[in-house]
Amino acid sequence: MRTTKSTIKTEVTYDGKMQFRMLAVIAEFERDNIAQNVEMGMLARAKEGCWNGGQVLGYDVVSAPGENRKRKLSTLVINPTEAQTVRKIFDLYVEGNGYKSIANKLNNEGHRTKKNKAFSIDGVRTILCNPLYAGFIRYNVRRDWNEKRRNNINPHPVIEKGQHEAIISNEV
Repeated sequence: MRTTKSTIKTEVTYDGKMQFRMLAVIAEFERDNIAQNVEMGMLARAKEGCWNGGQVLGYDVVSAPGENRKRKLSTLVINPTEAQTVRKIFDLYVEGNGYKSIANKLNNEGHRTKKNKAFSIDGVRTILCNPLYAGFIRYNVRRDWNEKRRNNINPHPVIEKGQHEAIISNEV
């Protein structure tokens, strides 16, 4: 007995094309709607002084259940070992050292980043320019990320007093 393969030929109809395209438009609308809602939620959290996520040297992100919320709230708690490194970076800068000099000193002394890597010049600059260490939350630094990618610095980002403890003083 011989078995034969049967081929199923599918035909694309105009009705099917129309339905597919309509579903694609609805899916795109839903995606944009969700993205807009997430952005509004993150902006509201930033204005309340809440951390919106991500790892940062000097702090550990701790999750705690929130009141009347579906998701847990993330807060920043000082990591004593990493905070010493952050304070050293600011002290060296106040003494007049440049980014490269600071990075070299940190690497020679065995200090490591949050991801256990050596410090770079840009990494040091990023830490020194971040108001988070003085107790502030900065949000919406970049704008129109999907369209511009580069040269998209927002001249008026959200900077609010954070709900976390500062590592350095405002004077520094």
